[in-house]
Amino acid sequence: MFSQVKEENFYNAGVYRVDKDATPTMLNSLMYSLCYYRFGEMYTRHHEETGYDTVRNAVIGRKDFKLTYFEEAYTSERWIVRIYRVLPSAEMRPALTESQFAAASRPIPIVAKLKQPEI
Repeated sequence: MFSQVKEENFYNAGVYRVDKDATPTMLNSLMYSLCYYRFGEMYTRHHEETGYDTVRNAVIGRKDFKLTYFEEAYTSERWIVRIYRVLPSAEMRPALTESQFAAASRPIPIVAKLKQPEI
């Protein structure tokens, strides 16, 4: 579906890494950003630095970053559940005028429903 996304670009030596040895693709991915947003501020284990992932036994590789297109709406106490809201397009790129992103803000055309196959 997305030919530019290649799973092997997320691997380092055949494994997923989230620490300093993570690939640039992993560190800059939406998945990583939404999982670890603000995690670099957290102390999770005594005698470990901030951003220590106790499941992976490693300090995350990218700690201080801002979200551009999302806003944190809710994070549970143990960070198991994280909910984000997509920012309105004007907040995403305030320098753009309405005419510059009008095409992207038009509703997607409705596709006619396909007939269900008979079973």
